Amino acid sequence: MNLQHLKYAVKVAEYHSINKAAEVLYISQPNLSRAIRELEQETGVTIFQRTPQGVTVTFAGEELLSHARIILEELEQIRRMAEGEATLQRFSLCVPRAGYISNAFTRFLSQLDSERKMLVDYKETSAIGALQNVLDGGFHLGILRYQKAMEPYFQALLREQGLNVRQVCQFSYLAAMSRDNPLSRKRPLLFEDLKHLTEITHGDSYILSAARQVPDQETQVGTDRKIHVYDSMGQLAMLRQIPNTFMMVYPLEQEILERYDLVQIPVEDFSEPCCDVLISKQGYRLSALDKLFLKELDTARGSRA
Repeated sequence: MNLQHLKYAVKVAEYHSINKAAEVLYISQPNLSRAIRELEQETGVTIFQRTPQGVTVTFAGEELLSHARIILEELEQIRRMAEGEATLQRFSLCVPRAGYISNAFTRFLSQLDSERKMLVDYKETSAIGALQNVLDGGFHLGILRYQKAMEPYFQALLREQGLNVRQVCQFSYLAAMSRDNPLSRKRPLLFEDLKHLTEITHGDSYILSAARQVPDQETQVGTDRKIHVYDSMGQLAMLRQIPNTFMMVYPLEQEILERYDLVQIPVEDFSEPCCDVLISKQGYRLSALDKLFLKELDTARGSRA
């Protein structure tokens, strides 16, 4: 069996287009089509269904491609070993802003072997940024955040994009504010109460829609006074220094609350649960470092305030 043909098929499935895959692979469209036909004839499997809009992967084709991705990844590992890359500690992750994730990452870093080479990429980004970074292959892992009510849509979207999905946690947002905020001791705290304050939001908080990028409404309450801030530490400092502000946050750890003199309060009529899920491309096998990070992530998630 021609391994190059397997690579071609995986690339066609990734782009759902023979023409696009041919451009990326720097080969002609007729040659790529011929290679796919030869692979289908050799395996006896119809891998793709041709349509006017492009190609779709058949059920049998998806099963074949899942094995092909594993084979190609193993060959890549062998190549790296032969070239001396196996000793390189490599890890890449793009995530939403959450204290439990950054704390897990810090503990993870402390366990790496400082005597060995390492290449670590960690990026805080929006949901669409995490999705795109993983799809582009720039990052092996991503953590995506969405409202629980949107789970059927996102699960279908992630499957359509050929991604592995694993739930990390489920939570409800809380209102974080200074202890000096007039609402810091109000119980119960209602959605209507917050409309009289200034809301601090993430400057790049977006989710992926079927046709466009749309503002992430899960963390924005609807006040007509908003401050968009791109720096997470800057957001917390503003909450402390400007008493009439608030921010909808993932449950913060007690250490953070004490450092910035903040409180976090459930909003009785704004408790839509949200999910953080781990995503990776199909065929990607978790490395030892990936598993170490996920272990630290579980620990951090269990110890949050």
